[in-house]
Amino acid sequence: MTTSNDNLNERQLRLGPITVQQGVETDLYSDATGVYPKFENWYTSTTPRVSIGADYTSLSLVGGFDKLISSDPVPSQRTMNRATTTATGHSFEMDDTPGNERIILKHNSGNGVEIRQDGRMIIASGSQVISVSKEQHITILGDAKIVYGGNVDMEVAGDYNVKVNGEYNLSVGEDKIEEIEGSSRTTVEKNTGHITKGHSSKTVIKSMTNTILGDMTQAIKGVARFVSQDNMYLSSGSVTQISARAKLHQSAANMNIAATNLSVFGATGTIGGRDVTMYGKGATFVEGVTAPTFHGSLKGIAQIARSQSYGESATSGGTAITDVATPTTAEPNTENVNDLLFNTTIGAVDVKVDIDDHLLRALDKTKATGGFSTKELNIQEVRAALRTPSNKTNTAFIGQAIASGVLSPSYAKTNPPNLVEIKSKKSSPRTSRNSAGSASRGNNIAFVVPDTNPSVNYQPDIVIKNDAVINNKTKLSGSVTLATYTGAKGATGVISQVPTKDRAQIARNFQVNADILQKYNDPQFKNEMHNYRIVVVEGLYNVRPNDTKSKGWSDSINRYKSEGRAAVWEIQNESGIVDIEKTYWFADLLKDLANTQKIILDYDSYDPKVPLSCQLIIISPMLNESYDVIDGNFKSEVETRYNGNILSSSDLILHEL
Repeated sequence: MTTSNDNLNERQLRLGPITVQQGVETDLYSDATGVYPKFENWYTSTTPRVSIGADYTSLSLVGGFDKLISSDPVPSQRTMNRATTTATGHSFEMDDTPGNERIILKHNSGNGVEIRQDGRMIIASGSQVISVSKEQHITILGDAKIVYGGNVDMEVAGDYNVKVNGEYNLSVGEDKIEEIEGSSRTTVEKNTGHITKGHSSKTVIKSMTNTILGDMTQAIKGVARFVSQDNMYLSSGSVTQISARAKLHQSAANMNIAATNLSVFGATGTIGGRDVTMYGKGATFVEGVTAPTFHGSLKGIAQIARSQSYGESATSGGTAITDVATPTTAEPNTENVNDLLFNTTIGAVDVKVDIDDHLLRALDKTKATGGFSTKELNIQEVRAALRTPSNKTNTAFIGQAIASGVLSPSYAKTNPPNLVEIKSKKSSPRTSRNSAGSASRGNNIAFVVPDTNPSVNYQPDIVIKNDAVINNKTKLSGSVTLATYTGAKGATGVISQVPTKDRAQIARNFQVNADILQKYNDPQFKNEMHNYRIVVVEGLYNVRPNDTKSKGWSDSINRYKSEGRAAVWEIQNESGIVDIEKTYWFADLLKDLANTQKIILDYDSYDPKVPLSCQLIIISPMLNESYDVIDGNFKSEVETRYNGNILSSSDLILHEL
């Protein structure tokens, strides 16, 4: 029996088909297991319900295709749908109902093939699709989209040719490595641009030639060095100008300077050397000249004459003095030299690169984001950043996020919208076949998460030892790899930036989360998750220099993410949109069926385009090599938050607009 406060469908989900037989007297012609006849066929014909429009068969499809595969079902008309269903739930239908002419072959797992009224063919597989052929040709006349939730390996034994008639856009979240055993050549018909926000290096073992048929400009804001162990040649067909605003040093064991017209001047300084021979047309000095010997005519009065060609008493003698005029040039005094250096086109160039760092700030958002990121962030990345307490008080980071339209000004609201329902931490006994996130406990055993025992004997299918090689391909549970937690849509960490000694620990901690993720479509609640999927939007987090110094870091979500102990999920419908009510329902289910440290129902108003968003944060304990808990617990606590503020530390609360 049931009461107004007891949902029959919910009890069927928890306790199985035997629920509908409780209290019903059996006879020799009844099925003692309570499976047949099925409840929906009681007191009715055994004609398949889909044949008379009372039910509708659909494949088990995951979300994220933005209406590409979703459609409004059209109930079948009597005699128009030839349907067959086997005892275990396999079905085959050929439907001629107007508006719903289709063929569907469905396995009891929900997988199958459907050809719809408009000719679309849908293939659904919750596990693997394996195709083997000698040759394959695929032609798609319209658009195509491929989404891989994990790693992709492609091996081509022969040539690999790709032709793109439109734009070719490539976005890489981590490193890009190319190894080419032959030659590489790139031809670009128009322009190229390259921006590196970090360091850049290029190594060429043999010779290198750059040919530029136009102009070339190199602007360097810092120190520039051009070094050659052997000869260096700098030549130009016209004018070469080398200048320095402060100092210019030139030195060599042997130096030659030659010109048809040469000017060397300075306000002060020294020219020449002890063994330097000087040639010139004339000279003007403002102070004395010292020389051991003077040859030629001397005009003027000598204080002492050591040798001359006439007597001392003579006022003149010898040959006549040839009066040669002194060449007239501008005096290279301080005023004239400074004018040439700083006010002419041949003077010292005043080099200014990126004045006030306008270009730097446009390309590198480190300063704009208060040191958090070098790039513009999307809403998922901003949401992830706010899980570090210090970022919520980082005025530069918050201001930039709001100014760029990524973060809503209402991000700091503390009052959530309408309260609809509350579920307490108290667990309800549920019949579990291999409960999600736990070791097998046998069939039909009611399991309640213990309130006092912080440890659960957790043994995963895949054991990760401390000496294991960990990368994005490392399998955590079933088909779930570490890439699920490093390639999430929100801000993620890079496993290669984690010290090697810590990688196995992080992978092991993520296994608890991966186990739940792998088993969420267990038959006990598969129907309830029909056409919904869990999307990991935040996984591994790389700790930033100031994170550990911030107040509240030790209990922050990002700290747990950096240890592999937390991941953030979204429950998306078939259009890829977060379903808040289904997220709440799933959180309530997980608190009873999954072993975790804490489940947080996390609401926020961060996204300017979405007034209310909701995620699930799953926190797990830290496990050693024997999978014993060394930090945290398996108490499966529950919590509800809004904009990072705790609304309840013991309840799951459903809020809706």
